[in-house]
Amino acid sequence: MAKRIGKFLFFAVIAATILTVSTASAADSIKKLDTAINIVPENAAFYSSMYRGNEMVEAVAASKAWKKLTEIPLLQMGWQFYQMQTASEESVPGKIDKAMKDPQVQELLALLGDMFSTEAFVYGDESVIDTIELLQQLNNINRFAPLMAHLEAKDGDVDEQKVRAKMILSVLGGNLEKVKVPGIILGFKLKDTQRAAEQMGKLDVIGSVILSQQPGLAEAYKRVKIGEDDFLTITLTGEMIPWHELPLDDIAEIESESGDLKKVVDAVKKQKVVVAVGLKGDYLLLSIGSSTDGLKNLGKGTSLADRPEIQHLDQFAGRRLTSIGYAGEKLMRTIAGGQKDLAEMLKTVDEMLPKLGLSKDDQARIRKDAAALVKDIKPFMPKPGAISGVEFISERGIEDICFNWGKYPQMDASKPLTILNHMGGAPLFAIAGRAKTSPENYDLIVKWTKIAYGYVEKFALPLMPPKDREKFDKLAKAVAPLLGRLDDINREKLVPALADGQSALVLEAKLKTKQIHKALPPSKEARPMIEPAIVIGLSDVESFREAVNQYWELLGDATVTVGDNLPDKPQITLPEPTVEQTDIGTICSIELPEQAGVDEQIGLYLGFNKSVAVFSTNEAQTKRLLTKTKLGVGGILTDLNKPRAQAVAFNWPGTLTAAMPWIEFGLKMAAAQHMDPDDIETQYQIIKPQLGTLVEVLSVVRSVTSETYVKDGVMVTHVLTEIQDVK
Repeated sequence: MAKRIGKFLFFAVIAATILTVSTASAADSIKKLDTAINIVPENAAFYSSMYRGNEMVEAVAASKAWKKLTEIPLLQMGWQFYQMQTASEESVPGKIDKAMKDPQVQELLALLGDMFSTEAFVYGDESVIDTIELLQQLNNINRFAPLMAHLEAKDGDVDEQKVRAKMILSVLGGNLEKVKVPGIILGFKLKDTQRAAEQMGKLDVIGSVILSQQPGLAEAYKRVKIGEDDFLTITLTGEMIPWHELPLDDIAEIESESGDLKKVVDAVKKQKVVVAVGLKGDYLLLSIGSSTDGLKNLGKGTSLADRPEIQHLDQFAGRRLTSIGYAGEKLMRTIAGGQKDLAEMLKTVDEMLPKLGLSKDDQARIRKDAAALVKDIKPFMPKPGAISGVEFISERGIEDICFNWGKYPQMDASKPLTILNHMGGAPLFAIAGRAKTSPENYDLIVKWTKIAYGYVEKFALPLMPPKDREKFDKLAKAVAPLLGRLDDINREKLVPALADGQSALVLEAKLKTKQIHKALPPSKEARPMIEPAIVIGLSDVESFREAVNQYWELLGDATVTVGDNLPDKPQITLPEPTVEQTDIGTICSIELPEQAGVDEQIGLYLGFNKSVAVFSTNEAQTKRLLTKTKLGVGGILTDLNKPRAQAVAFNWPGTLTAAMPWIEFGLKMAAAQHMDPDDIETQYQIIKPQLGTLVEVLSVVRSVTSETYVKDGVMVTHVLTEIQDVK
């Protein structure tokens, strides 16, 4: 599954110790693991777990990287300063220190540490899907409310908030069955259940005392038995909301249909929010939902471990797992939207048309075209399916493997990504992929471009003043042949040239500059500059060459045509490109004018050969990416002959190295406002080695590589975060 930034930063200080501190499980299936996945019902909407939290923390503490981090003088000084502040009980550090020494606080912290030491999980039942669907519909209101407010405006008076409120009431009134509290359970496997039981007892006493003094809440708090286990529960109802204090009469005035508000209020009044906490075996459980049924169903019937998507993970059961995740097909369909969004679009169009003041014929035309557009788009839309995945510790670092049972019509995983040979060897970041292409795809784009322009002619142009319309018609008539030529070039030259379907985004930082732009202050030393580039795979270099030449001729003719048809007839001159034939391909370049103010190394570059076309901002990078070079990022991208749909490489140490000179520059610029230049340099020379140590520690993450491929009809995404301790 996709890496979360927080997790990445956490692992950035994990050393190689973690690769050997744990022992792999002897289980040969996920079901045989002693985890909560065996008690969670199979109809769960989603499930996510985390394991070995304590081991990972211990590994960080035992690593050379952590030792080196704690030895940085600046951090030591900060810690010493904090300790000095604890001497004053009135200071924030003093209050924190006093609280930390409190036996009750220490017990709670010990319980918290125990909760995340072995296993923690969260799962949601199917009611979560209804909640997400409802939230999505409410979110759509933010997109359409301004337009609807404009359509309903009278005499220029637009009250967007009222329109938004009316739409919200309408959505809620039409989805009363989805107005409910989703069922979610959080669980934590404990080593010391006695400690948790004692804390539960204290919580029971505190809850009873406090809530008994609150009107209406005394009966809401109960200690109940669920199965054989005791739970503390508090039940809140919609009736408890102070409805008499809300301006319901004012809200009722804006409802679309009479009774919408009453239906929503009645539905909310019937709702319950039940929060329960208690121990079930060696798990501390926290449940939130409309009832405690989720707790009652734990461990009954078929479990999530029996689902085929989870059984697909059995091949990793013997690994040192740190996480297992699952999301059902219904949930993924709801989140992704896709065809359901298209249906919503048709519904919105149907609702808006009567308010546009259009004739019946025009409304019928729009409905017909909208339905045709949806029909044309549908074959390209992904069909989401269930996903499941694991994360585990390996001898290389941390690995994530996710299986996706969805269908992605545009994804092409049938061949190797040869474009990876044109990433420059070791980029800071690169993402490459292959999509299916065909002339029919281009035909659809042309078809709907023409239909869209037809609407411009029908509805927009008649609104133009006569003189402006005359000028536009003249220009449109002159440009029409040029558009025909553009279509011919695209269809006959470009589409065949790009049939390969591969493309990539590459970021490097080999170019150095003292001043990227004249508007920015210069630096004394040249510093790395981010170099973005787009690489496209070519199937027919001659067709691409002809397309480039014809595009340039067309652009030249277009400048003359446009200039001749503008009122003041300006002379538009294209810059003269430089074309260089090299042993690695053709390189075309255009120098940017001095008025642009950018570093003279930067320009517009297009290079191409029989394999790829490169769009870049400087000559050196263009040549580098045109040259076939073995990808040197390592990880799971060493075998470039493997069929893949997508690949990603992230060079974390290289990114840090490129960023540090700019961090240094920024620190000095900030200090210049408060210090003399000589003092700044003196102080920086003291700090510089410590910043170097920090970079070294953070560089324990050597690289992050990812690949997406298809195996046995299932899309697989594999991510490896390589970790190596400092010396």
